[in-house]
Amino acid sequence: MVPLPPEAALKNFSIVEKTTSGRNKTMAASFDLPDGQTQTIRENALRFESEFGKRYGWRVFPSDWFDMKQENGTFYFTGRGFGHGVGLCQSGALKLAQLGWNWERILGFYFPLSDAASIIPNNHL
Repeated sequence: MVPLPPEAALKNFSIVEKTTSGRNKTMAASFDLPDGQTQTIRENALRFESEFGKRYGWRVFPSDWFDMKQENGTFYFTGRGFGHGVGLCQSGALKLAQLGWNWERILGFYFPLSDAASIIPNNHL
């Protein structure tokens, strides 16, 4: 991805495309450059969020599952969840363990309809 333009002001931001699960897939942003030109960047959501995080802070987009609207020059974000939406959340699993959940219950929460099985024969433990 092209880095966000240095010393440029965010002019417009849009969610171009979403996945079938509702997460953002492609995003675009326009920037007013110091020389009066405008630069538009269109990029995969995860790469865009990474570059945006470098400039504006990593907690701007804690997840790629959000909606956005713009009113009177202000951007409003409404998000759902944290992370990339695949697999186990380490901080969430830790909190569940602190609440007394055992490993089987935690894995069942994050991976429903899955079974835990050993891949190492018992005589090799």
